[in-house]
Amino acid sequence: MTFFTTNYSTHPMPIQTGLLAYGMSGRVFHAPFLHASPHFTLRAVVERTHRTAATAYPDISSYGSMADLLANPSCEV
Repeated sequence: MTFFTTNYSTHPMPIQTGLLAYGMSGRVFHAPFLHASPHFTLRAVVERTHRTAATAYPDISSYGSMADLLANPSCEV
C-alpha cells in the first residue's frame, strides 16, 4: 500500500492554502505560520463576521462560509 507524501525538497511550488477560520488561533498561530513558510501560500480565509484578514494579508480572498472557500479552485488545501 502506498500513501501520498510530499517531499518538500523536490516540491518546488508552495501549496496553495485556505484557512477555515480567522479567530484568535487563525490570526495568532495559523495564518502567520502559513504566511512565513516557503512551503505554503495563504490564498483565502473564512471570516463569518468581521473581514479583517486582508489588513494583514492583502493578497488573500475572504469568504463568508467554508463552502464558498472550498469552491475556490486556487486552494489546494
